[in-house]
Amino acid sequence: MANKISILGQDPAFSNFGLALVDVDPITGEMSPLWIDLIETKKSTVKTVRVSSDKLHRARIISVRVREAEEFCTIIAAEIPSGAQSASASNALGIALGIVSGHTKPLIQVSAAEAKKAATGYSDASKGDMVQWAYELWPDLTWVKGRSKDMPEGLANKNEHMADALAIVKASIETQTFKTIASVLK
Repeated sequence: MANKISILGQDPAFSNFGLALVDVDPITGEMSPLWIDLIETKKSTVKTVRVSSDKLHRARIISVRVREAEEFCTIIAAEIPSGAQSASASNALGIALGIVSGHTKPLIQVSAAEAKKAATGYSDASKGDMVQWAYELWPDLTWVKGRSKDMPEGLANKNEHMADALAIVKASIETQTFKTIASVLK
């Protein structure tokens, strides 16, 4: 049997950056998640802190944790965010893209629609559908407990980012890029 390929799935965002480290069998495509994580950053409420300094601090928190996680994988798979409705959202988008662009490992890019379709079969799946898919397959991962009308019973909204990271890995292994990398690594 071929060695497994470790993929770090990323759902990049400035406030909630979802991660999933998954071992993938390059022949069967079977996914074995090792862990999931959510990097949360919040805007400072301290009036004396510059907005730019706060954004830099938050970006560093994300960047350091993502770089640490990158050490454990062979490939990065990320949903590349696009579009913003405001200057603030545009700024956050730029920071998330900057973090993803700094990777030193091969990067497989997927869209949100590709991730949703790979996970549920529907490119317009809801956040709850995505969490339901991931939780049913891997209930023993470190899911965040809580209450939400949009999520499966007992799970918090913030699980959507980690579920998306898992779906991003699933979508990435369906790409020609993954197949090419896997054939080289075999």
